[in-house]
Formats: sequence, C-alpha cells, structure tokens
Amino acid sequence: MYQNASGDYPPAAGGILGYAAFSIFWTGLLVSIVAVAVNWHNRPLGAWLNIALAGGADIGLVLYLMFPGYVALSSGMMGISLFVLGAGFSLAGLAKARA
Repeated sequence: MYQNASGDYPPAAGGILGYAAFSIFWTGLLVSIVAVAVNWHNRPLGAWLNIALAGGADIGLVLYLMFPGYVALSSGMMGISLFVLGAGFSLAGLAKARA
C-alpha cells in the first residue's frame, strides 16, 4: 500500500503513516468545528482552544520531524509561521475586544 523509491514499506510503517494522517485529519476537523461554533461568536475560549489544538500539533511536528531532520526547516516553517501569525492576530483581537 505505501511505497518509496526502494520498494514497499513494512506493514507497521504503513500503519504508522495511516495513524498520523488520521490524527492530522481529526485535529484539523476539531479546529474547524471550534472556529465555526465558538470563534464565530467571539468567545475567548474558542481562540484558546484552537491555539492549544493547533499548537499541540505543531509542537509534535517540530519535536519529532523538524528537530531530528526528517523535515527541512524551510519546509516546516510555513505551517509554523501561519500558526504564529494566526495566534498573534487572535490574541490581538481578544485584547482589543477587552479594551
């Protein structure tokens, strides 16, 4: 099912790749649901939940893929940069709403 240039991956590697894809899918779905259900109404809880969910996924990317060198920093930084930018705008919006 999963292959690279030198042939098939072992079955366990395919299972791990499938599990990783499944986890990323559900994280994205939960972030989207929180954005529509909670952030849409400008509730601070929604911003903090999304920062925690997306930030947790990005921490895993950095710790397990970028630091060991499996993913180049140039490839992984786009998502991290978008997360930091989005979190910054969310927190700025929350601070402005409180003022």
